[in-house]
Amino acid sequence: MVEKLFRETAVSVMAGGPGFLRPETELTVRLCFVHFDGADALLESERIGRGTPFPEDFVRTHCTNVHDGIQKMSRWVIDLLSEKTTQKP
Repeated sequence: MVEKLFRETAVSVMAGGPGFLRPETELTVRLCFVHFDGADALLESERIGRGTPFPEDFVRTHCTNVHDGIQKMSRWVIDLLSEKTTQKP
């Protein structure tokens, strides 16, 4: 499934499983949020200050590739579930 997700969305995740203390029978993946300009995000977070919640659009604005990747993954899962429910037995 990890390979299928990458082929169809260009979003990469790591398979979970025993190496990450998860059972082999469980479908889990690990996400790594690294594809953004950390300096820009850090400067903005410092400007906002401690104790102040980030604005709703912080990730979309300062971590655009991460935001877009999660949106692609969400749509991919929704589409898979939709296909499964529309398939005839």
